[in-house]
Order: sequence, then C-alpha cells, then structure tokens
Amino acid sequence: MHRKTRNQLGLVILGLVILILFAAWFSAKSTNLPAYQGKTAAEWFYGDHRNPRLLKTVEEAKLAFDAMGTNCIPYLVEVAKGEETVFNRFYCRLHPKLPSFIRARIRPANTAHSIQMRAFDYLRRFESQQLDPFASELMKIVPTIADNLSRELAFWVIETSTMGAENIEFSRDYYCEFLNDPSFNVRLEAAVVLSRVDPSITNGIDTLIFGITNNTPRGAVFLDFPRPSLLHTQERAYNALSLVAPEVARSFKNPTVKNYQEPARSRFDGAPFPRGLFELPFAD
Repeated sequence: MHRKTRNQLGLVILGLVILILFAAWFSAKSTNLPAYQGKTAAEWFYGDHRNPRLLKTVEEAKLAFDAMGTNCIPYLVEVAKGEETVFNRFYCRLHPKLPSFIRARIRPANTAHSIQMRAFDYLRRFESQQLDPFASELMKIVPTIADNLSRELAFWVIETSTMGAENIEFSRDYYCEFLNDPSFNVRLEAAVVLSRVDPSITNGIDTLIFGITNNTPRGAVFLDFPRPSLLHTQERAYNALSLVAPEVARSFKNPTVKNYQEPARSRFDGAPFPRGLFELPFAD
C-alpha cells in the first residue's frame, strides 16, 4: 500500500474516532439542560451545523436564550469556563486535513477563546441583577482568559455584577488585579472603577494619566471609535483621576464632552452595561 494511501486511510480512521468521541461528549453535555421548543441550550448554542459562530446560529440562539431567561445562565457560565486544551489545539490543526465527508459530520474547528467570547456575548444580554448570583464564579474566570479580546469582553460583562456594597472589599481586590492587565482598555476601566470603590488606591494613576493624554484610539473591539467616544474616554479618566489625585488632575485640561452621551459601563456610573458595545466576528 502506498504511503499516501496509508496516510489517507489513517486520517479517515482518526476522523471516525473523533466523530464517535464528539457524539458521546455532546450527548453527555446535553443532559439535564434547559430546553426551548424541544432543543436544549447546548443545541441552540452550537446550532444545526455545530458551529456557534454562524450568524444564523447566533440569531436563533439569542431568541432561544431570551425565551429561556435565567434558566440558561448556568449553562452559559459553564461554557464560559472552557479553556484551551491540547486536544482542541490538535483538533483545530487536524480538521482542515480530514476528508470532506468526515468534516461534514463533525463539529467545525473553533478555538476555546472563540467559544468563551460567544458565551459572554450571550451573558451580556442579561441584566446585572440576573448575573449577581454568578458574580463570584464569573470573576474567577476572567483573569484566566489568555486571549485579550475575550478577556476584555468578559471583563465588561462581569463589571456590572461586582458593584454591590456587600462586595466592596472583594471588588477592590478583584479590580486591583487588573491594574497590570496586558490590555490597556481593561487597565483603564479597572482604574476608573477603583476610583469609586476606594479613591485611596493610587496604583492606577499612571493609567489614568495616559487615558487623559493619549490621543490615539485604543480598543479595536469597539464597534466604532469616533472622536467623541475617545474624548468621553478621556473625560472618564480625568474624572477618576480627580477622585484619586485631585492635585495631579488639576494639571490637565478637563476634556469635557459637549452634546455627547454614552451609556455608562457600571453601576457606579448609574446605568447598565451597553449591549451594543462589542461586535463579535461571525464564521463564513
């Protein structure tokens, strides 16, 4: 038997094994899940083509999860916990090499962080009070997310559920951890929140100053970043610095934005998380 033929046969056998493993895994994951119109939360999440990034799947899942209400939150939280594994990395590399009839019968290759992003995208559709019971659990997830974009989205979703007065100490420690985050967006938002939680914390002053003086739009995760939005970011940084270090803040010009309003991101700002802030990529 030629080497090429043996390799093709090996890929077919490997693909069949993966198909069996995936079927067993999906069946186990689908037990005891909330359902809507005869389909479980997992089936709505992954869709008919087992690809949670398809636009059709996302639109249908939104309607289903809205109908399920808070019953689907525990499932989405479990999905949000998913971390990248050696097997999934191997699967993502192997998938394009499998025969087409095998690929048509198994799930598409999706990185763990793309699944996490989709789960948090659905979670942000809920009100902060509905996420409160899961706040501590979700807060443990965010620092472990390696992908910057996924972590930013998770950070803003969780922010609305960490502001209760009874959790001030826990919230302070949580946000202090993000003052050294690789993402400037996360560092700045953590510093802004901490200015309200505990103005005595000065670790975020450098970040707030950069937020005021920086004229380059940051954060490609936003739908758009027009000049007023950039100025609004500078204004929020200035207001936060005024609480933490008033003398330092007075050395900068107040970047007040006129005739512009943007939804606040946290309870400290008096408004819920803006649901239209992020736009996630869809699969082809």
